[in-house]
Amino acid sequence: RSDVPIWSINSLGQFFLEEIGNYQKEFLDSCTAVRKATQILYHELQSVPYLSPYPSEGNFVLCKIQSKFTGPQLTKQLYDQHKIFINDCSGKKGLTDQFVRIASRTAEENVDLAQVLRSL
Repeated sequence: RSDVPIWSINSLGQFFLEEIGNYQKEFLDSCTAVRKATQILYHELQSVPYLSPYPSEGNFVLCKIQSKFTGPQLTKQLYDQHKIFINDCSGKKGLTDQFVRIASRTAEENVDLAQVLRSL
């Protein structure tokens, strides 16, 4: 038992762990790009009158809807009219139907999303 790893991983996970060192720069560049795109998303969402975005350290921004929509209504309208999917957080413990989670994409897509949200 002392020779068995603390956790067992599959062959894909093992391959990834063996190769990650070869891509350290690319990995760090990717992390920087995701962080920058998420900050652009947060900044853009601040200009949407009915949303109050929370600062984020992840690749998404949690927003409280101040008026006009509930989370389910906003999620449905965005998908039905623009084929944009955001996460309605009404089923999340501790949140109400006034919260949505918006995943960050590229900086350009984030700006476009905010423009659509402002137009609603």
